[in-house]
Amino acid sequence: MKHRIVIAGTCLLTGLAGVPPCWAQPSLVDGEAFVLRCGGIGADESTRMRAEVSMYALTLLYATAGGAYLADVHTRVEEPLGGRSVEAPCGPVGQVNVPEAGTYRVIATHEGVRQEHWVELRPGGGATLSLRWAD
Repeated sequence: MKHRIVIAGTCLLTGLAGVPPCWAQPSLVDGEAFVLRCGGIGADESTRMRAEVSMYALTLLYATAGGAYLADVHTRVEEPLGGRSVEAPCGPVGQVNVPEAGTYRVIATHEGVRQEHWVELRPGGGATLSLRWAD
């Protein structure tokens, strides 16, 4: 039997130096974390998060079709068969840790426009997904 502990948190996306990125509703399943980490505000934080791609199952990049970075994209990552999910306002970078390999759904909504993607993920898999919206 899997035990689930959900820890609710708040996100502070101010872009201030020294302010850590947001961690959204991490849940522990048999000691493994299912986490959506949001940030990338400012060059230093964005560079650091992009350098950490291999440490996460999935790194999400949010931008317009013209290449401008986006923040405050409502993002939900679900593992439908296990009934687990994490969500938060995210961008311009989001990083996901998953407790186990499987098929996950990423739903991201910006200014009422929704995108849905199914991805095969594994812990520390280093996958990336670029999400773009019209300018």
